[in-house]
Amino acid sequence: MTCPVDPVCTMERATRYSALLEEVFDYQWDSVEQVDVLDLGCGDGCWARRLARLPVVGKVVAVDARTETRATKPDEIVESPIAFVQAEAISYLATCVERGETFDLIFCAGLLYHLTEPWLLLERCAQVAPWLLLDTELALPSATDCSGGVLGEWHGEDPAQPRAGLENKSFWLTERSLMTCLEDAGYTTVLEVKVPRDRFHPARKGGLARHRPIFLCKRDPKWPK
Repeated sequence: MTCPVDPVCTMERATRYSALLEEVFDYQWDSVEQVDVLDLGCGDGCWARRLARLPVVGKVVAVDARTETRATKPDEIVESPIAFVQAEAISYLATCVERGETFDLIFCAGLLYHLTEPWLLLERCAQVAPWLLLDTELALPSATDCSGGVLGEWHGEDPAQPRAGLENKSFWLTERSLMTCLEDAGYTTVLEVKVPRDRFHPARKGGLARHRPIFLCKRDPKWPK
């Protein structure tokens, strides 16, 4: 089972997404008839629409704090319903916890590194779904800024830009800090796939790693207690 490739998503990255999603769907197929997906920071909704086309997907809830980035295509046919919700991601997850609403998979690409407290998002994700597909920028291992008890690097944000964070700064975790936050959130299994950079995910001033990794995370079913 593969996801259709979107021109906005490079072939390499889209192929890796598809392979990781297939791992989740094959695993989940034995326990549920259909998989419910939460797309956090959905942007223009390109991946929400592609996920909704897959026969194994029952529903997709696509969440973004902004509406100006969404590309609506009413003539595009999908195989399962998509609910677009305008909300801040951590607040929406908190609402899900309060209502007891759960999903099988959270798809989170390009959101974590726009937050000031990224660990809060990971904690909430683990409370709402057992699987997390995470695509994020990371600070270099040499980063020395500290926030929330973990190391990373502060970056400036311009909230006026449609694809920027909502605040004027964000905290990028180092890979080691990310692993710590995932473990603290209850994710006991983390598969990392290193994807080479490309024109859609270029290196920026200050230097970035040659790869922008994708992480597939599985929560311990006994967590949170």
